[in-house]
Amino acid sequence: MLNIQLIYNLSVLVALSVLSGFVDSRYSRKTLNGKILQGLLFGTIAIIGMMYPFKFAEGIIFDGRSIVISLGTLFFGPLSGLIALILAIIYRIYLGGGGVLAGTLVISASFLIGYYFYFLRKNGKFKLNKLNLYLFGVIVSAAMIALLLTLPENLIVDVYKTITITVILVYPLITLVIGKILSDQEENINAINKIKLEESLFRTTLYSIGDAVITTNKKGEVQYVNTVAEKLTGWKELEVKGKPLEEVFNILNEDTRKKVENPVHKILRDGAIVGLANHTILISKNGTEIPITDSGAPIINDNNEILGVVLVFRDQTKEREYQRKIQEDAGRLNRAEIVGKVGHWELHLDNPRIIASVGAQKIYGLKRGQFNYTFIKKFPLPQYRTFLDKTILNLIEKNEPYDVVFKIVAADTGEIKDIHSVAQYDKRKKIIFGVIQDI
Repeated sequence: MLNIQLIYNLSVLVALSVLSGFVDSRYSRKTLNGKILQGLLFGTIAIIGMMYPFKFAEGIIFDGRSIVISLGTLFFGPLSGLIALILAIIYRIYLGGGGVLAGTLVISASFLIGYYFYFLRKNGKFKLNKLNLYLFGVIVSAAMIALLLTLPENLIVDVYKTITITVILVYPLITLVIGKILSDQEENINAINKIKLEESLFRTTLYSIGDAVITTNKKGEVQYVNTVAEKLTGWKELEVKGKPLEEVFNILNEDTRKKVENPVHKILRDGAIVGLANHTILISKNGTEIPITDSGAPIINDNNEILGVVLVFRDQTKEREYQRKIQEDAGRLNRAEIVGKVGHWELHLDNPRIIASVGAQKIYGLKRGQFNYTFIKKFPLPQYRTFLDKTILNLIEKNEPYDVVFKIVAADTGEIKDIHSVAQYDKRKKIIFGVIQDI
């Protein structure tokens, strides 16, 4: 029959095993301190079991130390198991009695079995599922029953009659229960560590990006601000975490000086990627105006729910300066062409179209949108049209020089102009590049 007192002893050990997760959450089992503390914990639990055992006779006690030692070694490795083994053996020898040899051997066998399966598990040959944990408990219990033969001979038969059923039926189940507790704790720790690792990778990536990045939650409250964003906004991440984005990301239209709608609100409302309009400036914490370009996108989980927004922007000060210089250079070129009565043009043969400079448009008296291939052929005087077509064809087919003088009628004034034009043909790109001059 089942031994109720022994079952009670085992149930106490189940409750105490929960403490392992508490230790593991503060001192990782992968560290030396963590392994030592787990060994001390499981050794202590084994001792508590022996302090309140089922006492068969003076010096003959039964408890759950075999379960505790074997599982401690299986889950936390040989160092933890060895510490628990030493503590348990010392206490069992201290208790004395006729069961010292059997008790010591059971403790040692439990450690060795746990170590063997720890090795198998480390090499991927033993999985912590319910069936395997139960069978593990059966093996440990079988070893315990076999070692009872080392008890004093006059007690062996009575001991077997008293505890065998409990050991065979209950010990594997208790092993399964404690093993499942430890396994769940391990999975939780691994999941937490994985989240921490992913968060660390996320933060490393976020803070390594060359552009400024700010993320918010679904309320538009700041969550993360990388180093570049701190520099541009003038705000440190710790200062603004949890604050509305508007307090950090203050943007205006450069021309109208009107406040621009915060892109986060539009993203949260529409759930779509949003970019800022041109000529947007960021007002930093100290009032500095910085021209920026940006885009924002929703952060969406696997259930297609918006969790927040990621905003990416960069300083356009240098780009604006380059654009200004390019525009100034283009303006100088346009003025030079108009003053010199010259211009340049490109004829794209793949898609018959002409790109003309401001100087060329001025000579022909046309606006930019009017300068197309079909329309432009009308302005040379009729006696030059066949000649121009043939010269162009010879340039394309025979690479003969295109250097012609002809007359046109200006579209805007009707003035007859003498034109000198020179051109080259880029056979690979199928583009004719030409220069014209009002002579």
